[in-house]
Amino acid sequence: MTKTKLFIGIISCLTSGLITILEVDAASLKNVGITQIVSQSSLDLVKEGVIAGLRQEGFEEGKNLRVSFRNANGDPSLPLVIAQEFVRERMDVIVPITTPSALAVAKTAGKIPVVFGGVTDPSGLV
Repeated sequence: MTKTKLFIGIISCLTSGLITILEVDAASLKNVGITQIVSQSSLDLVKEGVIAGLRQEGFEEGKNLRVSFRNANGDPSLPLVIAQEFVRERMDVIVPITTPSALAVAKTAGKIPVVFGGVTDPSGLV
């Protein structure tokens, strides 16, 4: 399997999990928080793929979707702060990209659904 096919498969799984969560009441505005530890081309593609997948399913920013994106810019103290902000903002779902972001969100999300990507070892997250 090529890296491209694997990446597309991962994005498809990630997006289908988001769609399932968000379609409970598709008429209302949905708030999605996306966070990552650092900008990096493959991580940025995950974010872009999530947004594109949501768009394909009829979720458009400014219409029925609000995407809040936060980047920790490599600061290891920020993922927890970002996760706490998303909880305070009452996101409908949080999408952490990378293990540090996912660990921080897992600690704080409570009952908010979490769909993570770009994680090296998800065993501590579920």
